[in-house]
Amino acid sequence: MYSTGSGDYVALMAAVLAHAVADGWTTSGGTWPISKGNVKGVDWSTFTVTEPDRTFLGGASRTTRYVRISVGNSLANSTTNAALIASSATVANMHQTFTSWHIFSDSGVGKPNYIHVVVNFSNGVNGDCYTHFSFGELDKHGMGHTAIIYASSSPKRGWAIDTLSGTNSSDWNSGMYGRTLSPYTGRAQFTFPTSYNGLNNLVYIIDPLISPVPASGWPAANDLQNGSNVIHSYQVGSGANLISNNRSSSYDFNWAAWSQFSIPQPYSGAVSLGPLAFWLLQAISTSAQMMYLGSFPNVRICSMEGYIPGNIISYASEDWMIFPMLRDTPWSQMQLADVVSSGRSGFAFKKVV
Repeated sequence: MYSTGSGDYVALMAAVLAHAVADGWTTSGGTWPISKGNVKGVDWSTFTVTEPDRTFLGGASRTTRYVRISVGNSLANSTTNAALIASSATVANMHQTFTSWHIFSDSGVGKPNYIHVVVNFSNGVNGDCYTHFSFGELDKHGMGHTAIIYASSSPKRGWAIDTLSGTNSSDWNSGMYGRTLSPYTGRAQFTFPTSYNGLNNLVYIIDPLISPVPASGWPAANDLQNGSNVIHSYQVGSGANLISNNRSSSYDFNWAAWSQFSIPQPYSGAVSLGPLAFWLLQAISTSAQMMYLGSFPNVRICSMEGYIPGNIISYASEDWMIFPMLRDTPWSQMQLADVVSSGRSGFAFKKVV
């Protein structure tokens, strides 16, 4: 299914709920929390903080809003988890009035249940800013475990709060680089600035019925986990080593890292789409093992080179709609003070009507 609309965060979350109902999700008396199949609970909450805005207000402070979204092993548990940053994925930019939103899902027998949300907004100067969040279950690609349930978000702000640049860039100008969090991935090994209110981009639960992980030494099944033990599978740049003994880097590990730099194929105009894998790291140590558990369903990382937000790329009978990670600019504008940019990094979503 695909739906779209515009409005504030209240209207957005009501639209996500309506989309979920139309897609077969069960509500709690007509409202959140919701559930479907292996996804036993999804809920959200919101909070506000005071932050400076250099992009529009020249450094004056204003009240900004975040949404916390989480999953649980029951409806009530998802509500509990969504009440705290530590147990939820944090969505930035929710104080804005949204020019448009785009909601994606693709339900059916044997398919993973999920909902992806893309939101377009103006920061007062740039009207082409985007944010993302998603919840559901991973695509297992035929593996025998029951399910990995997740909520993921982009905590990247659409405005500058300070003058950090270069290797010290923060969320609004570092794009896919490792200093700040990104949606549809983890954060194994990395720490992030204390000025960053979006402290979580991923939470997940391993369904205990048929668990893929050993009973000890790995993140426990049926307990909510954050992204600390999940590899950042499309990170690039300095500091991109995946695990503490530097046995690999994201350049070697996943071609999703490179797909952000691809150009349209000259013979077809098609964009290269990189799958967003979920790699679980046993622990942060030199002897840690890794395990592939699936991928985020029907979303790919790509380059925006040659395209504009909302373009549809068709592959045979499939249509994929592409949007920037935060804001589409030339790569040269990344990591510059006060410039909101994620370079050419983008995400493609399968559009099912």
